[in-house]
Order: sequence, then structure tokens, then C-alpha cells
Amino acid sequence: MSTKHRSAEEFIIDTALENGASLAGIASLRDLNESPSARLYSEIGPFSGNAEFVEPRAASHTESAHFARDGTSAYESVLVIGLVHPPENPQLDWWDGKGTPGNRRMIDILKRTTRRLEAERGISSRQANYFVEKGGVFLKDAAVFAGLGRVGRNNLLMTPEYGAEVRLRALFLDLPLQPTGPIDFDPCAGCRVDCTVICPVGALDGHYDRNACNIQIQHDLSASSTADFGELEPTKSCRRCELVCPWGNGSRSDQRISVP
Repeated sequence: MSTKHRSAEEFIIDTALENGASLAGIASLRDLNESPSARLYSEIGPFSGNAEFVEPRAASHTESAHFARDGTSAYESVLVIGLVHPPENPQLDWWDGKGTPGNRRMIDILKRTTRRLEAERGISSRQANYFVEKGGVFLKDAAVFAGLGRVGRNNLLMTPEYGAEVRLRALFLDLPLQPTGPIDFDPCAGCRVDCTVICPVGALDGHYDRNACNIQIQHDLSASSTADFGELEPTKSCRRCELVCPWGNGSRSDQRISVP
């Protein structure tokens, strides 16, 4: 279909995919204000456990975490993109003091998408910060509403195409669009649930324990790696619950990579 005759939703998603995204979909900010994470945020406020990197601000619990504003312009929709981080390319997740290579790649994808949306359709957009406290969205909730997948028992976004091996970023859009999800997908049905027993801090025993998980993340971020990464010593974050999951490449398999 020609660019001229594609709907706004099709054009935006196709542009993101053409620029290198593995997955892309659209969510409504109105829907995100009613998401599970938004409701929890309104009750407990911003999470301060990862203060070294998040630097959360003091926020009113009644303030919307999603209706980000740039000057006087309010955004109405969100483009959510996913980039696959396969086990055989772990360096995409390695923290090198400036972020991760995978995150920088997604930022570049969104920059190029922004330029094309403005040039060809006059669509105003703005990249959402990775952290909600700094002007972002709850990415997993947004991805569910955009039809990229569902949140699994491991508290990760599970996608039909790549399982949990996907990282997310978002772009605010200045026009109302038709959401592309949620989808009917239950990746955890009948699973042996290895993710609940492999966590070194027991963060998946029962309900997800954000504080326990953060302890492991902070431990990883403070440890140095001897892996070859130029002159840098990147940090390898914990991916145990992700990599043990048997769902990947569009199906469940009994064979997954070994996880230490």
C-alpha cells in the first residue's frame, strides 16, 4: 500500500519497523491512565529504590503519570516499539556507564521515526523518557495495550514472536489513534514456571517483589565484568527469569539455554 493511502496507524507502525524496530504498536494514553501500574503508582507514588539511576521526584499521588506535556501541547497516543535482545547477542544489555547499546539503538530508531512522521505527515512527537518519574510511561502496560504481548508470571512482557527477549521504548504522539491491542495471548498457560524458582532473591515467590528484584539489579550494576567491551568493563544485568523461559521464536520449547 502506498504511503499516501495508509492510515495514520499503519504509517506510524510501518515507519518504526522500517527504521529497525522488531515490534511496534499504538496505545492510547487514556487507556494507560487506567492501567494496573498507573493505579498502583497513584497509591504508592514513585519508586525510590533505584535512586542512583532514577532520581525520582516528589510527585502528587493524584498526578497522572502518563499525560506528559511539552509546553502547552498534550499528547494523546503512544507508539511503543520493541527491540529483540537475543541470548546470542548479550552485549545489547550490558551497562557501559552511558547506558546500554540496545537502548541507544532504540533511541536512534525513534529519532529517525520522529523525523519521518513530521516530514511526511506533520505528526508531532516526543520520545518518552525511560523512567516514569522523568516523564515516561509504564512501558509494559503500554506494550500490552499496543498489542505487543502480555505480562507473564515473570513480570516481563511476553511476546508471541520473541518471548521475553524484547526491550521497550515509547514515543508520544499528538493525535488520537486507534490502539492496536490488547491481544488474546497466554504464554504462561500450562508452563512449568521455572522462572519462579530460578530467581536468586526470590522475587517471583507469589506476587512479584519489586524491592527484592531491585536488590539484584543494584548488585549487578555495582559489579564489574571482565568481558571484552573495548576499553570498558560493562555490567551484565540479571536475566535469569527471562532466559529460562521456554517461550521464544513463536512457540514454547522444552529446550532453553542454561542459566547460571
